[in-house]
This record gives sequence, structure tokens and C-alpha cells, in this order.
Amino acid sequence: MHNGASPAREANRPAWRNLTKRAVRAQAKVDRRIATALANGEVYRARAIMQRSLRGRASKIVAAIEANANLRPVDRLKKRDAVARAETLSPWRGTMEYVEVRAKRKPSGGERLYLAFGWESRVLQEQVGHAIQPFLKRDDRCFLQRGVDHAVRHAIALMRDRDWRWIIEADITNFYPSIGKEEVARLLPVDGRISHVVITSDHANPRYTYPRFMKGCSTAVHALTAFRGLPQGARTSPAVADAFVAQQLAKLSPDFATVNFGDNFLVGGRTRREALQNFEALVAAFGGCSNSQLTVVQKQLRRCDQGFKFLGYQLRMQRHRTIVGPQDHHLHRAILQFDRILNRADGPSGPMKVWHEVSSRIGSFSLWQGAASWSFRMIQVLARYNPKRSFMARLALDRLKEKMRSQMML
Repeated sequence: MHNGASPAREANRPAWRNLTKRAVRAQAKVDRRIATALANGEVYRARAIMQRSLRGRASKIVAAIEANANLRPVDRLKKRDAVARAETLSPWRGTMEYVEVRAKRKPSGGERLYLAFGWESRVLQEQVGHAIQPFLKRDDRCFLQRGVDHAVRHAIALMRDRDWRWIIEADITNFYPSIGKEEVARLLPVDGRISHVVITSDHANPRYTYPRFMKGCSTAVHALTAFRGLPQGARTSPAVADAFVAQQLAKLSPDFATVNFGDNFLVGGRTRREALQNFEALVAAFGGCSNSQLTVVQKQLRRCDQGFKFLGYQLRMQRHRTIVGPQDHHLHRAILQFDRILNRADGPSGPMKVWHEVSSRIGSFSLWQGAASWSFRMIQVLARYNPKRSFMARLALDRLKEKMRSQMML
């Protein structure tokens, strides 16, 4: 029996679809060749293969597919247009697209600037980010690319296994803008031109959009920091930041226990003095960066049994058991989102929209066992204020009941 598509069917298939499939297979083959070269210790050969792949069309097409899929549906290009447009790009040349400088509020009250890149810039970042990933230094204590829940689970394991009774949460002030571009260029296995064009976005065309809460001359001062160091909002920045932190943590002993998530660190000890000594060792490790102005500051020093905040969670040790819950401002934000989605949801797809919003909120606090029951109560309360939305809320509550019964919460 003949397996696969018939020759007639293959001939009738659009050319861009065949090109896409061939590009995916070719890129997978290149990835295997790079992995084999690195496993055999042939770093220079692996870099040569990677540099050639950046010039080829396969990596561009695969990057265009990935970048297009990560956009909102209204911003996506048609696949045939994405493939055709990707073939004209080059990570050495860059793009002439505008890069919007935006700002959002921090929970602490300040503002954080980030860059919103265009479609072509996203494709180049996707291409270069995939190419440099096998070469970057990794450390098991860095969790920026693995997610918040992995970091919090590791912190709980350290408190239990190392018998931490005191913790210190540390933070690097202005982490991304403070990383020197020379340090970034030394970390990467690519040409310096690619580092400046794609990774640090030195040749970007900025367009500033200031929200209402940014007033006066602070806008001009803050806008200058958006293009210093690593750009916040770029696809490649988390991987490069993790590699940079791993390089600094390598100066410490492999047994040095810490949890890192971006610019957030957690260290501890059995006594207050031991926790402070570990914090001083962490500060010394980041103090030797020649081209980076990194300042590690102490945010909180607390006993584990008194409770502390870390990465959106509230943690407290009680008789060798860890109690996990969300921070208050995250609960307040969830209530506002529930209220907004109940007001906007209408029509046949309304209940599904409500359910998707509620399930995403529950998923963002997967370590909190009471997330589903809390969401159940909040939707009950919100539905009482407006009878028009009670139908939507009732259907969402029915789904929540099924979920809680499956988790044995009711």
C-alpha cells in the first residue's frame, strides 16, 4: 500500500507549503549537526555550521513561522506572505522598522520601559535566538526561561533540604540596561555585527509612546535607558540574560544555593549571619564585571516562619511544611479582570471567554491549591451585582465546580 501523499496531490500543493516543509526538515538536520559537533568538542565547527545556517533560507522560514505564530491573530501575516517576506531578511543588515518604546507600571510604583518590535525584527530575533541557544552557558540555579513555578518549587526545596530559617531576597537594579554590550558580545558565538543589530538593537528606529502616568522630563530620561544594555521585550534577551547570570554564578562554589529569576535572587541560611554571608558572596560575584554596572541590593531579610514574598507568591514555613499563596495585588488584578470579562462577554461564545479567562488565572497560580475555589467565590460575588451577566457567570461556575470536584476541593 502506498503511504504518504500521491504525486498528483504533491503537484497541486502550493509551492510555499512544500518550501516550508523542506525548511523545517533542513533546519532540524542543521540542529542535529550542531549538537553532534558540540558533543564531540568541535566548537569551531559547530559555530561554522551555525553561521552558514544564518545565511540560508531554511532558518529564516522556520523563524518566520514561529514568530508569526506568537503574534496576536490580528497581527499575523498569511503564511505565504510570511515565507516570502522572510527570505529578504538578513541578521547582518537588520530592518528599518520602527521600534516602539512603551512603559508599564511596576507593582512597587515605578515604571518599566520595554520595546515593542515589528514583525521583521521579531523574525530576526527568533532566528538568531534559535541559533545561539546551544552555545549559551547554563546554570541549574537560573529559572528565567523555565518559569516562575519552577523557581518557587526550587526555593521550597532549598528551604526544606538546606533547613533555611532565614532568607534574603535580592534584586539587581536596572538589570537589563546595566549589562554592558561588550559583555554581551563576548557571550555570544555570532558575529559582532549580529550582536549589535539583533541582540542589543543598536540601530533600531525608536518611536516613543508615553502613557498618562509618565509626565514631565522623566520621559526623555527614561527613554534613553530603553536602548542601553539588553532591550527588554526582545525575544533573545531572556536567554542572553540567563547566560550572563550563569557566567557570574560560575565564580561561586557549585554548592552555593540560590534561586535566580531574571534580576531576582533568593539566598538563605540556618542563621541570620549565614544568610548575610551568602548575600555578601553573591554581591562579590557580580562586582567583578568590567563593562557592566550591576548593583545587587537587599530587598528583604526575613525569617521563613514569618513569611515572605517571592515572584508573586507568599511563602511561609510552618512545622516543616510550606504554605503557598498569591500576593494581594495579584488577587486584586484577577478580580478586575473577572469583572471586565463578565461585562464584555456576550453571545454564544461568551461563556467560553469567561472560562478561558478564569482558567488562565488559575493556571498562573498553579502552586496555590485554593486558586479554583477562590475564583469560584469571586465570580459568585461579582455576578450578584449585575443580573445581566449572571448567565455567563453561572456557566463558568458550573465548569469550576467540575474542576474542583476533579481536584477533590469540594
